[in-house]
Amino acid sequence: QVLAILCLRGTDPFLPECLRRLANMKYANFTLRIVIDSENDPACETVKAFLHAESPSHVEVTYLRNRRPHCSGKFSGILAATEKLPEGCEIVAFFDGDTMVFPDCLKELVAPLQDERIGVTSGNRWYAPQSQNFASLVRFTWNALAVPFMNVAQMPWGGCMALRAREMSNPAVREYCEQRFNEDMTLGSYVIQQGQRVFFVTNATIVNHETITMKSFYNFLVRQLLAVRSSFFGWRLLFVNILALNLSVLALYCL
Repeated sequence: QVLAILCLRGTDPFLPECLRRLANMKYANFTLRIVIDSENDPACETVKAFLHAESPSHVEVTYLRNRRPHCSGKFSGILAATEKLPEGCEIVAFFDGDTMVFPDCLKELVAPLQDERIGVTSGNRWYAPQSQNFASLVRFTWNALAVPFMNVAQMPWGGCMALRAREMSNPAVREYCEQRFNEDMTLGSYVIQQGQRVFFVTNATIVNHETITMKSFYNFLVRQLLAVRSSFFGWRLLFVNILALNLSVLALYCL
């Protein structure tokens, strides 16, 4: 039994397709729990239209009532969604509103967790923009360099990840999460400190076709670095590697 969680704040061009794909994943026993930021959120209309069109019996929709003061809105949504787990739930999975999953994605995420040495399973994103603007090219290059480092450093991606339900039910883990900015680095660091490891599921690499402006990319990159700085125990090593990598890329451009 798996609880799949989708936290929404604002709408996204890919959200209708994301909802359809998540609801139709080929997995025998799972519940999709959607947590919307508020009843006035723009995502409400998209979710209502999806429910009206599909009428899925295994999809639940709730609204974020208790916003924790010291963690992000998404983490508040995850903590709210996991306060009461479905009976017999063994795995909790997280997805983002622009994650275009494939039919067997949940199977791929759950299978490695049969090994107790693995604490978190994760996919990753791969940007393949349809336009050729400069900002999209920069983010594509950034992503191409980030993916292998995330695998080496065991830094999961919150847009497509899973862990055992008992971790999210642990009062100590929940209290720890209430003080953190992002779920992926926080839970990844936690399981590593418990002697487990993060397992990357190559088949769960999610292609993202969206374009971006330089301003949006700058804000995106600041969030990524803030997430690492606030929650990842090896952030100093990451900083040194990024600095060396950027200097190398700059040298290649100069040459």
